[in-house]
Amino acid sequence: MTIDLLNYWLMLPKVWIILGISLVTFELLIGTGYIALSFGVAAMLMAAVFFFQGIFEFGVINDWIEAGFLYGLLSFVAILILKLVAKEQSPEQDINKY
Repeated sequence: MTIDLLNYWLMLPKVWIILGISLVTFELLIGTGYIALSFGVAAMLMAAVFFFQGIFEFGVINDWIEAGFLYGLLSFVAILILKLVAKEQSPEQDINKY
């Protein structure tokens, strides 16, 4: 019963969009060092996966285990990319060094 309910809610793109917007907003307000932002970006990508899975009727993700694995993988890739982008844009010298 609870597994079916979990499978139902995790397959809805709206749930992932709400989670993504919440995490991105949390990152903007609190500033956790790109952690919440990467989880938010991954949630938005999960919403896109489920949206296109429903349109084209192909079954890439069939249960909550696969959804959790893909979400973790997307979060890991997103944080690596965000850290690389942030590292490239940081200045070489700190003006506060005397």
